[in-house]
Amino acid sequence: MNEMPYSEDFAVALGIKESQLGLNPQCEEEKWIRLKAHYIPSIAQDPVQQEIVFSRFGALYLPRTVQLWKSPPPPSGTRQFGELAAADLVVYNAYDIMLEALQGHPYFFKFMRTKNPEVIELRRSMGAILARRLAARAPVWEAALKPGGPRAKYPLEEFRMDSPFPSVDCATGCTQLLCTLLCYESRSDLEALSAEPAIKDTLVPILHTWATRYRGRCLLGDTALRCEMILTLNPLWLTMAAKMRKDNKVGEGLQCAYPLCTKEENLKKCSKLFY
Repeated sequence: MNEMPYSEDFAVALGIKESQLGLNPQCEEEKWIRLKAHYIPSIAQDPVQQEIVFSRFGALYLPRTVQLWKSPPPPSGTRQFGELAAADLVVYNAYDIMLEALQGHPYFFKFMRTKNPEVIELRRSMGAILARRLAARAPVWEAALKPGGPRAKYPLEEFRMDSPFPSVDCATGCTQLLCTLLCYESRSDLEALSAEPAIKDTLVPILHTWATRYRGRCLLGDTALRCEMILTLNPLWLTMAAKMRKDNKVGEGLQCAYPLCTKEENLKKCSKLFY
């Protein structure tokens, strides 16, 4: 686990690819542990290698990752990590961690903007899905994180592997991905989502609480604010989201980022990927 992981290692860890060395994860909890505690921190130590690995992973495995994210396998019957509750893994699982890592890469932009009908259907409502998942679990997290709660003094932007949920770190990862996904939702879809009782009456107030409590203290103050502004249809933030989509148009100012590729316009796939 101490060696620098390759794109295939991430694919094996997510259950996308079979390991020839018998290293297949045995449950969803193990996938989470492998990515969160080992692979992501390890690859972050070498930014150049990280770009190469994540670009290759995005080229080969992003669509399958989204499929698993939308319909994750059920938790195993025999739990290996008792502190990783199934309800928490619905909101922030191994696939969320991987998508969070990929959200700034060209292949992610390509996936979110391609006009391929199959991919359009696959990526449909990703922001709404994550918002509803978070709305269902956020009250439990907030009850633990609020002043006087059992996790009120839990280290900011850190987690203990023996008991990672609830934590500011995991809430940050979830809201960071949510903000990105919401930016790709249409105005009409955002209006419909923001009117749902679970969103306006449960999630938005908690996001506001987090934005206020953690402002200037850690990244959650920023990510929660962004999600809150989008879900309350703040005109300025909707304009910023539209600008982000425009700026991230594939082939306009973006390099492929696939190893050894110097293409800067009309970005195309650099692997056997049909989207």
